[in-house]
Amino acid sequence: MHLRRALLPCLVLACCACSQGAGHVPARTEDPLRNALSTHDQKGKLLGGAHSYRLTLPADMHGRSQWTLMVRDPATHALLATSPASLSSTAARARANPDGSIDIWFGPSPPERENANWLQTDPHIGFEVAYRFEGPTTPATSWKPPVVERLKECYVCKMKRQHG
Repeated sequence: MHLRRALLPCLVLACCACSQGAGHVPARTEDPLRNALSTHDQKGKLLGGAHSYRLTLPADMHGRSQWTLMVRDPATHALLATSPASLSSTAARARANPDGSIDIWFGPSPPERENANWLQTDPHIGFEVAYRFEGPTTPATSWKPPVVERLKECYVCKMKRQHG
């Protein structure tokens, strides 16, 4: 039952017909950035659940007015069994920076200064970040999804330091 709940959000996002009425078949889009996936950090290393990361969505995303981010198991592509495992632009807890950009934090524990935009990872496995963007776009745009930035200290290192 728990696995079924973890898979449901992925299936709903993959099937636009679920949210747009029965029988609706979405038109093919030429926009490859409607759905995106990040598996590596800024240095090309795989994302690891024991580490902390930040991703900054710019204020101007070239017409992409709504977004959803999910942390998934790279082996199964199912949502991680963590809470929270997804965040969207329409979520009440999503908070923007003063300049309109949005910092999304990933890690096994929330950052000290900000947990509203935090997505929990499992420190024992890697993860991938799945993006879903909505809104009008311009086909000739050069905009790319932002890079996931690995922060300096990992959760395991922090726990070892705190507990000797």
